[in-house]
Amino acid sequence: MKILIVDDQAINLRLLRAQLESEEHVVLEAADGIEALEILGQDPIDLVISDILMPRMDGYVLLTEIRNSSKFSLLPFVVYTATYTSPSDEKLSLELGADLYLRKPASLADLIKAIKTVTSDQQRFVRQTHATVDVTVMKEYNQALVNKLEQKLGELEASNQKLLESEDRLLLGYDATIEGWSRALDLRDKETEGHSQRVTGLAYSLAKNMGLEKDDLVNIRRGALLHDIGKMGVPDTILFNPGQLTDEEWLVMKMHPVYAYDMLFPILYLREALKIPYSHHEKWDGSGYPQGLSAEAIPFAARIFAVADVYDALISDRPYRKAWSQEKALDYIKEQAGIHFDPKVVAVFLETVPDAALLIDKVSLPIA
Repeated sequence: MKILIVDDQAINLRLLRAQLESEEHVVLEAADGIEALEILGQDPIDLVISDILMPRMDGYVLLTEIRNSSKFSLLPFVVYTATYTSPSDEKLSLELGADLYLRKPASLADLIKAIKTVTSDQQRFVRQTHATVDVTVMKEYNQALVNKLEQKLGELEASNQKLLESEDRLLLGYDATIEGWSRALDLRDKETEGHSQRVTGLAYSLAKNMGLEKDDLVNIRRGALLHDIGKMGVPDTILFNPGQLTDEEWLVMKMHPVYAYDMLFPILYLREALKIPYSHHEKWDGSGYPQGLSAEAIPFAARIFAVADVYDALISDRPYRKAWSQEKALDYIKEQAGIHFDPKVVAVFLETVPDAALLIDKVSLPIA
């Protein structure tokens, strides 16, 4: 079967491709609805699996274009999107003519079941009875978007007014919440409990020694505390697997920076802090993930945090190994300068560690 998968995140495409090709399907990729329509015009496709939120043309518009096309109206279409998407999205997807609404990340068994369902004769009959999208559905959808936008703008205006009235108090509350999230994440994983607090102190000290100003230091702290929040989207069977992960499981694990981005990007005051959760697994030589950035294309905050994060992991016990000595860990950090890490950050880090070791558990970090 020839399947077209549509998603603007390259790592999502790689994971889904690996799953489908393991079942001997032929897979084509598109980054948005416009690319998908171009491919449909060139290749015979048996099934489309598409995300919703994408640039240029989203999954809703792509689905509508397909259902209103005389050539592709009966093409099986699966909406495949994130677990925290609004329930209204599922209702709208089905109203617009999707055969199935599937939440990420789906297991291979769920994908096989979904493909079997949407390509059945029974489902083809359902598509034939709803061959085109009722224009009123799209009008209702557009009006709902306008209403939601107006509501959000009103909420934003009210929030801004409250911020002007009590900004300091609100920031204290926000940052206390962030710290609570961080502690909850640490408690979820007993093997790494305390890691977020320690690495936050170390990253803060390193950033300060590199000359970052107060506002940047605040964002370093926030991003460090939330660096692994995307792991909330990783199944426990993978996250707490004490053995070797399979290639498919590893692809799911490497999705956690993307999940962090999707979760935190809507929170305006965390936009700058998001650089750490999204990019702390990038490497200086370009071999990291999720974007494969290299050198100074990697956000500076993420380059700083990466050194502190790896160092703390190395000197801490893990289920699969004992903690390294500080000397061995520092030797590794030196070796990885120019490969994994920014050489300039490593140079300052080596001067920072002796002082930071005394501060990690005691330092009182400013939050605003």
